[in-house]
Amino acid sequence: MPGLFDDLVERVAVRACDLNRRNDLPPALRGKTVRAGGFAVSGVSVSDILAGRTSPTPAPEAETKGPVSEKQLKRAEAKLKFAIPEHLRRLYREIGDGGFGPGEGLLPLERLVKTRVRYLLKSPGRKGQLWPENLLPITPADPGHDCLNLVNGEILYWDREEIAFGGGQKAWARCFKHKSADLAAWLEQWLESPSPEQRQKSVMEKAARDERERMMAWWRGRTPAERAAFGLPEIGWEEALLNSLNATRR
Repeated sequence: MPGLFDDLVERVAVRACDLNRRNDLPPALRGKTVRAGGFAVSGVSVSDILAGRTSPTPAPEAETKGPVSEKQLKRAEAKLKFAIPEHLRRLYREIGDGGFGPGEGLLPLERLVKTRVRYLLKSPGRKGQLWPENLLPITPADPGHDCLNLVNGEILYWDREEIAFGGGQKAWARCFKHKSADLAAWLEQWLESPSPEQRQKSVMEKAARDERERMMAWWRGRTPAERAAFGLPEIGWEEALLNSLNATRR
């Protein structure tokens, strides 16, 4: 339904504005401004923060590619020799020229066209296997592409590493693996998954919790006199130690 995809495009556009969440690459340095469609998110200068300035100034805008024009889309379709599926078309037309989405994000439109044309002329199959004409690579090959099935809208993952274990037709067929029912499901799954920044934050928080538990366990094994020598009261020493650790981390 068009209404449902309208909402999806808006949510993708919001996330595409954030350099640390616009794709699944490791978090970028903060302090940049990213624009996607009608949305924009501004950061602050990293150097200001490191210098301890109380009122950091906005950093210069990062170089980002805005939405592609209708003329660019028409030119791409002429080279591809087919109409770009409407939902994919909207992502380029309304949000930006790639770089956002699962993995490394969508390929820039020109690279998408060049990749498709190159594979049809010279397939990456080791023994002359032809690239499927119904598959359009939409993400960079690292190590493989997410591909849109032009016939039924399914998203398949082309796993380049599969052909490292054999170059026959069976190995070639194993390269293409189901990933999502369609483009909307592919994007929805990405939106619902933690961003690299969120995953990194979770890892750091878990490491801090584990370290705190090890510290507390070590002090539980000490005598009251040993804790007192460290300045910890016998009653309420756990709370005092936690307060001390928290103050150190600030």
